[in-house]
Amino acid sequence: MYPTRKPRKAKRKEGPVRPTKGLSAEDREVFLAFLNNPPSGPPEVPVERCEEARKVCKGLRALIVADSGTPPDGEALTELELLAPKAKMRLGAGGSTTLLPVSDGFDGLVERLFTIAVRARFENHWPRFKLCFDATCRRAFYDGSRNLGGRWCSSRCKDRHSTRHYRQRKGG
Repeated sequence: MYPTRKPRKAKRKEGPVRPTKGLSAEDREVFLAFLNNPPSGPPEVPVERCEEARKVCKGLRALIVADSGTPPDGEALTELELLAPKAKMRLGAGGSTTLLPVSDGFDGLVERLFTIAVRARFENHWPRFKLCFDATCRRAFYDGSRNLGGRWCSSRCKDRHSTRHYRQRKGG
């Protein structure tokens, strides 16, 4: 008779460390909601500020594109640089390095977006903000995968892209 072995406990695999601190889920939702659906009028934004909201959105999306290796929209980045000095922020209390928006209303929203972008870059979350690979979608999303390999905002977009590519290859 063969000797029996005791079952071994499965060892936990150690993978790359994902940044978990810093950006809250609420911050990510606010940031992505603005990038995917910029305010277009009352009640969120005064009518005269809608164009400014679109410029901020376009500029932040251009930053995401620039970090993915694709040539960015230089005009959008220039407009974003012109709007950035208007944002007023202060450092967090207690020696923390957290930026906090100062204003209320639309200006407070813009300041919060800039704050989230600065914190995301500083805390290494920025590479996780991406635009959907599907050319008909291009929604912004947060890539939560371990290897930063996400390309689509949803499985629906991935399926549509794959089907379109398959039909082009097959010629029908």
